Amino acid sequence: MAPVNPGAMLFSLTNLAALFRRSGPDGPALRRFRACPPHPPALGLPSAFPNRFMLPLVRPLPVFVLVLMILGSLVTETSATADLDRLRAAHQAAPESPEAALQLGLALHAAGLSEEARRPTATARRLLQERLPQADAPAVLHYQLGLAENLLQNHAAAVAALREAVRLAPDREPAHLALAQSLGKSGDLNGAVAALDLAAVLFPDSSRVPLTRARILLAAGDPAAALPILQTLHKKQPDDPGIIDALITACRETDATEPLRKLYDHLVESGTITTLERALQLYDFHLLHDRPREARRFLQEASRIDPDHPLVRNGFRHYFRSLALNAEAEGNHTHSILHWQRALAHVPDDIEARHRIALAHARSGNHDQALPLYQELLRERPADPAFYAHFALTLIATDRADLADRLLRLGESIPWPDDPEGKLASLYETAEGALHTVRTTAPGQSLQR
Repeated sequence: MAPVNPGAMLFSLTNLAALFRRSGPDGPALRRFRACPPHPPALGLPSAFPNRFMLPLVRPLPVFVLVLMILGSLVTETSATADLDRLRAAHQAAPESPEAALQLGLALHAAGLSEEARRPTATARRLLQERLPQADAPAVLHYQLGLAENLLQNHAAAVAALREAVRLAPDREPAHLALAQSLGKSGDLNGAVAALDLAAVLFPDSSRVPLTRARILLAAGDPAAALPILQTLHKKQPDDPGIIDALITACRETDATEPLRKLYDHLVESGTITTLERALQLYDFHLLHDRPREARRFLQEASRIDPDHPLVRNGFRHYFRSLALNAEAEGNHTHSILHWQRALAHVPDDIEARHRIALAHARSGNHDQALPLYQELLRERPADPAFYAHFALTLIATDRADLADRLLRLGESIPWPDDPEGKLASLYETAEGALHTVRTTAPGQSLQR
């Protein structure tokens, strides 16, 4: 078994809702957003750009600032629920309005509610398709249809609609950017680059064109090519949230330690994030790149700022969990137990840690020590099917085959997670095999103590 990469994300560092969080709904970042013109450059739409391509807001959204960099779905939210409710109400009040339906679909998608977004988006697509044959301004409808098709993952249809929008209105930058991103999502990187090259000629002063290029490179798995583009943009616009978001991603993926540290320092100086957030994000970055000593240094820095903060506690839990899993991969059950116990000290109700401690004892052959730990956990009915198989193996090893059989049936009755490698199925086969071996070795004999 290969060592576990301890870089699993503790929390999303590229989520603008966290990156630009403030102590209250009237923090400086939101005040800056509210002061922007209707389509500020930070949204990918020049402030002087005519409203032809824009979906009119049902009403101004003063707190839930929906930042839609076309198809990028960046969102800053402080009261998303209330504003989503307003968009839902607007859609219900005007069910035949494609703009209201698409606006709701975009907002739901940006808020992470992709499944709920499908219905209004599909409605918007149907209404737009019905209106296109007799439309006075078909470029607008083709553009909106392209956005809807992309949300529905119909990238080929989105590309076709957006190509038509660009053909009908070649002077509209958002359509060019949406087309480039749609081509990138469909896997046509060369087509996306060609669309951006044309946009760069048509809109030479736009920062959105190179930013879209960088985002497409990031999505294509080439952060090294995106990094210098984003660094140049950041020098020109150091407070642009879209640029900062993409630059953080590029720095993290290329292990650009010093640029990332300076970026976080800048965000602290500007009041965008707190020193605690800086420490936690640098902790996560170093853990991602398998530097546990550096990671722990920043975690300890965060602990000095606020030792009881949930993210700090979860950070220590995450850190020791990584060490424990690596110890398990190396077969060092003693160290595994030690690290899981340390994780448990920070998050006492961590069911996974308690399960893995029992499992480490069992794998060391100490089933008598594992048994009471499993029994205590059983009262909480863990939702992990692997727990029941592991417990069953310990019961079999301590001559409790009938109870083991009942636990295996219980484990089979609860929902299983996706198991593409068949590890969970193999575990149950192992337990069933052990149970069969014990029963056939001593037929008719009671195996319970």
